[in-house]
Amino acid sequence: MADKPAPPDKCKPSHRDEYETLREEIMLYQHEIHRTWLWAIITAGAIYTWLASHRMDINVSSKSVVWLPPFLLFVCALRYFSFRFRIRLIARYLLELEEDAFGRENNPALHGFGHYTSKMWLFGFSKGDCFSYLGTLILWIILISWSCFLSCSLSKIPIN
Repeated sequence: MADKPAPPDKCKPSHRDEYETLREEIMLYQHEIHRTWLWAIITAGAIYTWLASHRMDINVSSKSVVWLPPFLLFVCALRYFSFRFRIRLIARYLLELEEDAFGRENNPALHGFGHYTSKMWLFGFSKGDCFSYLGTLILWIILISWSCFLSCSLSKIPIN
């Protein structure tokens, strides 16, 4: 005889299961953010190194390769901020899970992750979030701007 499927109530994950799964997802996104930084820096550095060491090999048709690093850095920046946004959404949902499991905000005994990150300051962001987003945005802008400047100067190299 085949086993009967469990009733719907028995299949629902507990708050703890869902909380642990979401924390693992946040850790996965943090790992992907780290990989994005590595991809951005290593690929841009490798292309610029190749361009510097093969200056005489660049012809008119391959001259556009100097603009590949700024493009890759821009794509990596978009990927980075999409992961940051996804982590923020998950953190808000974790806050709801904590409140369902432990009580509302006015409970002084509540010490969950979501409550540490939920102290709102500006447009729904905590001070730490604002400074973190602003700092990484400035860093990406500097990195992309520097890459554009370097690409512009490399594109002016005379062709042999």
